[in-house]
Amino acid sequence: MNFYKITTAVLLVFVFVQSFAPNVLPETAQAATNAIGCITVGAGLKPGGMKCSDFTLSLKFTPAGGENGTAKTVARGDHNHNGLYVNVSGDAMTGNLTTTGNVSAAGYGTIKAGVHAFCSSSGSSVIHSFNNVNGAQIMITNGGANGTCTVDFGFAPTFVLVSPYGSDAQSQRGASSDYPQGNTVKFNKFITTTGERVNGDIYVLVY
Repeated sequence: MNFYKITTAVLLVFVFVQSFAPNVLPETAQAATNAIGCITVGAGLKPGGMKCSDFTLSLKFTPAGGENGTAKTVARGDHNHNGLYVNVSGDAMTGNLTTTGNVSAAGYGTIKAGVHAFCSSSGSSVIHSFNNVNGAQIMITNGGANGTCTVDFGFAPTFVLVSPYGSDAQSQRGASSDYPQGNTVKFNKFITTTGERVNGDIYVLVY
């Protein structure tokens, strides 16, 4: 009987200790039981690497200032700037657009290219030109008759406007173009009253 009494007493003491030990242990002992092991810091946080002692964890911001900003806050994951910036997929602007650089335009609604050329059976030349589609140099070749030439725009034009130009433009001169063939268009300059082709300058705009 004494054996069972002793065993029962031991069990009661064990249960009592298990129930109240966290409250009677010193705080340092409790902290030790709750200690976290080493931590490996991943990308986007600093300091990086494995840390096994006290350290300060923070976000790895870019240097403050300029376009990087200075606030020590983080944007929400689903944020957007659709109402603040022009979207690359297409947008509508309500204010004026001013630029000091070149504007490239492969779509409709803008001038894609322009040429001031001397059109002739010999000595045809590009005097001034611009190409807003791909920047390729605009080339010209002589035609088979007076007032004819072929211009290579470096891209396939779809809508072309041509007009006579020069000192003779006021002397009943006209200009026309054939249908584009790939990257090239044939142009003609002529006397409007007779249809006779004459060498001279033309202006061409491609939309």
